Amino acid sequence: MIELYMASEALNNREIPIRDSLRSIYRAQIEEILEVDLDLIEQDILVIKQNPDTYLELHNAVVDSLESIEESVLKKVNITNESKNRTPVKEK
Repeated sequence: MIELYMASEALNNREIPIRDSLRSIYRAQIEEILEVDLDLIEQDILVIKQNPDTYLELHNAVVDSLESIEESVLKKVNITNESKNRTPVKEK
């Protein structure tokens, strides 16, 4: 599910022709990497959506995971940027 959310977000601000092309590419990549059939997963999601409480619980878990990933990446980027911005200490 995380991959689907990430792909969806990556498509949000694209123009429609590009979005359609990228959607096909992203789907194929996700299916290949995860060795899944996204059509089957989307059918399962439709079943889950019929129970709003279950869907909300799943949605919240995915969002929490994405926020955790984002936080981890930002920490790594900050550490890298901070080390690049340091002035080397000159030995006397």
